[in-house]
Amino acid sequence: MLQQQSILDNRTKQKLKVRGQRLEPSAQVGKAGVTDGVTRNVIQLLEQSDLLKVRLPGISPAERRDLADQLARETEATVLHRVGRTILLYKEREEQTFP
Repeated sequence: MLQQQSILDNRTKQKLKVRGQRLEPSAQVGKAGVTDGVTRNVIQLLEQSDLLKVRLPGISPAERRDLADQLARETEATVLHRVGRTILLYKEREEQTFP
């Protein structure tokens, strides 16, 4: 899967980050890394909301960065912000059309 190429201007990114500060982590990546179960859970959560806060395991910063990038790639989302063990994922929601 390709990572979502989200074209966001700086103002929009800043607004999303402010919204993300109020969120509690909704998903968590364990020591096993980005498993199929984690990926499915994050995809499901991103279908409900365009913004999601995820906790990562207590590993080195480089490994956390790799996990964040892998999760974003597999869920077709964008890593909007990283702080310590927490990342903020964004995925633009598709407009639903009803018949």
